[in-house]
Amino acid sequence: MVHVAAPKFSEGRVRKAHRGDLAAIQSILNAPGNLDKLADHAESALLAAMTSDDQAVMVLDLPDAGVAAFLWITGQSSSAPGPKIEEFGDVQPGSGHGAELLDRVVQDHMARHPTRPLWLAVAADNTRAIAFYERRGFRQTELRPAAWHRRSSPVADALVMQMEAAAAPQLTPNEAKVLSLLRMSNTPMTAYQLLDRMQQGGGVAAPPTVYRALKGLEDTGLVRRIETLRAWVPLTSPAPGVVAICDDCGSVRNLATPDLFDSLHLRLAAEGFAEARRTIEVRGRCGDCAASKA
Repeated sequence: MVHVAAPKFSEGRVRKAHRGDLAAIQSILNAPGNLDKLADHAESALLAAMTSDDQAVMVLDLPDAGVAAFLWITGQSSSAPGPKIEEFGDVQPGSGHGAELLDRVVQDHMARHPTRPLWLAVAADNTRAIAFYERRGFRQTELRPAAWHRRSSPVADALVMQMEAAAAPQLTPNEAKVLSLLRMSNTPMTAYQLLDRMQQGGGVAAPPTVYRALKGLEDTGLVRRIETLRAWVPLTSPAPGVVAICDDCGSVRNLATPDLFDSLHLRLAAEGFAEARRTIEVRGRCGDCAASKA
């Protein structure tokens, strides 16, 4: 049985960064685990971004711990081709604070600039980061050879990913909350885990509220139910795919397999079988877990 973990949340406040946050941001940039993931930015560049009309540095400020994550966005002016998430990181990877900050900044961008694409670049071999962004609706759009410059290892290819804000469907408040909870989790969540999170902090919710929200999200192709886990995951595409479930870490990937489903449809049609829905789930070990066991 896979343990389905609930995401961690905070009561943090998202605000614009100021000079006093520089030390915390630099500590994130220079953390040993981030040397191959984040660039080395001078304090002068960060200070300029904090006061620019075209850029912004946002932080998640926790009541008792201070800055837990930061996000640097550029190209916000109307003349720019599109806002870019230039840099993004958190103090404690896996805490959920970075995911929370990203989700809240993305939601704000979509509300204020519904027709402008938001984009970013990531190392093409950083599969964990790519999956993280795909869960939030970013699509792979371009591969740039030898464009990702690392500080402690060879140059890598860069993968450009983009989210079209205009394509986002109109959601009810409960649907938006449930979708945000699922996107902030690294593993599937059951309806009662979602209910528990929605009730935290005095929120009013009942099981029918969660199930109605999940039904609406399923109808719009934004989430998918994992039958064997009785839990839900966010989708980046409504196209049918094979669900790959890792028995070690509990992660789930929806793998696009159009040829497989086309062949299956033809075979079923030949038998006179009328399809109602397609669910193919494969259990095993993901690439990251397989590599760690090698």
